[in-house]
Amino acid sequence: MEEILDFVNKKYSKEFILERVKVYLDRSKEVDEFVAKKDYKNAIELFREVKNEMGKEAKAYSRIPDSKAIKNDEYAMKYKKWLVEAHAHFVGRITRENVFSYNYDLQDYAGVNFTEF
Repeated sequence: MEEILDFVNKKYSKEFILERVKVYLDRSKEVDEFVAKKDYKNAIELFREVKNEMGKEAKAYSRIPDSKAIKNDEYAMKYKKWLVEAHAHFVGRITRENVFSYNYDLQDYAGVNFTEF
């Protein structure tokens, strides 16, 4: 996901935000499949890609103050919170010992912030 959303100047639909979350979650499910097959090399590579993409977004959104524009947009606020909080837990190297845990956290935080998942 290359595009950093402009929550200050644009309004995004609930469906658009949920689709972005779904893209991350679909990739996260692929990580689960690799882990289930004990294919840790591919699980780590894919999770690293997801982590880096989330990191770019989290970094950009953490700089955005919770302005009136974002506070009045429930799904923009949830998306920002989810990315920033989930990414903050991905500390250190991704290894075969922690890839499952990191991936679980990504999914768990999505479920906490978005009841749709």
